Amino acid sequence: MAGQPRRSQRGTGRRAPRTPELPTQRSRRAGGLLVSRLDRALVDRRLLNSRSRAAREIAAGRVSVNGRTASKASQDVKDTDDLAVTEPDPWVARSAHKLLGALDAFDLTDRLRGLTALDAGASTGGFTQVLLTRGVS
Repeated sequence: MAGQPRRSQRGTGRRAPRTPELPTQRSRRAGGLLVSRLDRALVDRRLLNSRSRAAREIAAGRVSVNGRTASKASQDVKDTDDLAVTEPDPWVARSAHKLLGALDAFDLTDRLRGLTALDAGASTGGFTQVLLTRGVS
């Protein structure tokens, strides 16, 4: 093509735009049975309220599949498998464990009782939950 500037074969340093990823399948059929990830199955069966919470409970060893302790959130389970959560973590966020540790280490519970606190964060409420259980209003 005469008269047109030649384009470089190299890129301009920019990446090509990503093609949008397809949503992951919630479940698939295998041998006539529905199969899905363990963390998703726990939420779908309303045993836990989120996949991240399910992953935490699995990692803590509190989830069993057909009576055997599960070790991975990505484990495939069938719709006929028996899922159980034993003693789920009572705290809404992992941060609650950190605050509990600090309150106990510095022996602050008695000094906080009866005080009023404001949780101005935008998180799940672990801070508020712990303070309420320790007598703060």
